[in-house]
Amino acid sequence: MSDWIEDPVLKLRMRLTREGDLLSGEVEVQPGGGVGRHYHPAQEERWAVLEGSMRFRMGRKRRTLGSGEGVLVPAGVRHSLKNVGDRVARLRFTADPALKLEPFLEQAAALNRAGKVTSFGVPTSLGALLDGAALIDRYRETCVLIFPPPFPPPALQSLVFSPLARLAARRAPAD
Repeated sequence: MSDWIEDPVLKLRMRLTREGDLLSGEVEVQPGGGVGRHYHPAQEERWAVLEGSMRFRMGRKRRTLGSGEGVLVPAGVRHSLKNVGDRVARLRFTADPALKLEPFLEQAAALNRAGKVTSFGVPTSLGALLDGAALIDRYRETCVLIFPPPFPPPALQSLVFSPLARLAARRAPAD
C-alpha cells in the first residue's frame, strides 16, 4: 500500500494499492469533504463505508450510507460523495479495471496541495488552468469531471482542454 496521499482541497487522504488490474484504497474524509461529480467511462467502483456517514450521489439519486454499508457505481454513471457526518469518515474502494486512475488521483492531489485550485475547484492562475487542462486531457479516458457552469460540459471538454493541454506542454515549467 502507498503512503498517504493528502488532498487539502477535497479534505481527504488516501492510500492506494494496485493488484493486477484492480486498484483499491483506503480513504479518510474530513467532515464536509468529498469528491465532486465525475464519472469513469470504463471502470466500475465499489465503495464501503467503514466508519462515519457518507452521502453518495449517483445520477439523480442520493443515498446516505453509514458504517457497514456499501454501493456499486457502474461505469459511465455520474457520481459524487461527501462526508455528511461530524467526524472523519473511513472508506474502502475498488476500481475495476484500474486503468490510469492511480496516477490521475496522485497528480490531481498534487495540484491541490500546490495551491493551484481553490476549494471551489477554480484554478488560481493561468499556469494552474493550463496544468489542470493538461491533467484532464491526459486522463479523459479514465475520469471525466463534471464542472459547474461556466465550465464546459463533458461533451465539449476535449474541444476546450486539449488545445490548452498542448499550450501547457509548450510553456515553461509550472508556476
